[in-house]
Amino acid sequence: DLSVARSGLKLILGEKRFDETVAQLAKRSQQEPITVDQFIQATGHASFLRPWIEGRTAPTFSSSIDGGRVTIKQTGALFDLPLTVELMTAYGSTRRNIRVHKEVTVIEATDPISAVVLDPDRELLLRR
Repeated sequence: DLSVARSGLKLILGEKRFDETVAQLAKRSQQEPITVDQFIQATGHASFLRPWIEGRTAPTFSSSIDGGRVTIKQTGALFDLPLTVELMTAYGSTRRNIRVHKEVTVIEATDPISAVVLDPDRELLLRR
């Protein structure tokens, strides 16, 4: 879903830089068509965009908890994206903003984790 990719790119670039980049590309496109490669190059985030544009799947994640450690596994096509993770412990919840770009990403906490929510604000991941 390209609207999800758009949201992710806005998170990575920040709203101001995203708007500036889109405005520059729109202006350039009035002179000549902009190719996908030119768009990707203009953003500077090929590793994030290519799976969304060239692939046919969305990111798929699973997570497991072992004490104070959360292991996040990415299956299928590998996506490089920012991800907010909410960790629940006996002392409350905390959020961490991480970058997921490998098959396995590990998060360590000082206290035992009772639950984890990936993308709690539903900015990037599709709910099934």
